[in-house]
Amino acid sequence: MTSIDTITRKQLKSYGASDYLVRCLTKAIAPQGKQGRSNLYSVSEIITEIDEYSKRRIREATRELLKVIRAELLKISLDITGDDPIDQLAAEILEEHSKFQEAVAVSKKREEDFYSTHGDWINRNLVKRNEIVAFRA
Repeated sequence: MTSIDTITRKQLKSYGASDYLVRCLTKAIAPQGKQGRSNLYSVSEIITEIDEYSKRRIREATRELLKVIRAELLKISLDITGDDPIDQLAAEILEEHSKFQEAVAVSKKREEDFYSTHGDWINRNLVKRNEIVAFRA
């Protein structure tokens, strides 16, 4: 099984990313080489940049596009063609893992929002003793 290690900006744009988004994703990455006049960037570093960029405050449409691009880059970096049942299983596992990571991130965000909104009330009205939470009497 071979894998693709590098990608150009033009190839990233072919997944639907805008010029601006592609520049943002590649500006902190050192080119790995040249292909004609285009710089080649490491796919694994692009995936890392996508993860970092997704943590920013961005539009939901951009976030969804980044998820699609990340999934496609994972598939090409692992050379998952879809013909072999093992490749199909690997693709499903990657997709489910991405969904799980997203759900965990949403859950953590909701927890932060909850405690930022209700933290004072919790500190005033609840007592924690030996990992048991009880209302104050």
